[in-house]
Order: sequence, then structure tokens, then C-alpha cells
Amino acid sequence: DVRGLLRDKEDDSTIIPVVNVSDVRRLKKEGVISGGMIPKIDCCVDAVRRGEGLFYDKEHWTALQKSVMAYDSSWKRSVQEYWDIYHSLTD
Repeated sequence: DVRGLLRDKEDDSTIIPVVNVSDVRRLKKEGVISGGMIPKIDCCVDAVRRGEGLFYDKEHWTALQKSVMAYDSSWKRSVQEYWDIYHSLTD
């Protein structure tokens, strides 16, 4: 377990704060991305590429924005859900 992507896995001060998709191939070649980090980074790259594709599909992007903005993510809603779970377990 490490805090993030490290240039030197033995030195936490070498964390790489930003990785561009275009950097991934080189970082793999250099051994910076290796072992168990490969599937994690590959999933991140895939998510970025899908998000970029969605962004350029204006119809779907607008629908996603509307859907997200309509979702109630307030504390009031979260508290109510926890309250309901608590009561379902104690009744």
C-alpha cells in the first residue's frame, strides 16, 4: 500500500501529483508503473478516455449533467438514509 504513484517506490516524497494519459506508456517502460499499479492505472486511463468521449458527445453529456444536478446529495438526504437503515435494524 502506497499513497499514490511514486517515482521511487521506497521514497514517499517522490509522489507524482499529476499523470497525463500520454505519460503512462513511458512510465510503464521506465518501471515507475509496474506490478499491481498497472491495472489500476489502466482503469484510470480507460475512465479518462470514456469521460472525454462522453464530453464530446454533447447530447449524452448534457443528459448526464442534468441527471447529476437533479440528484439530491445533501447531508439531509444522507442522514435520512442512515436513519432509515438504523431503524430497520432496530425495529
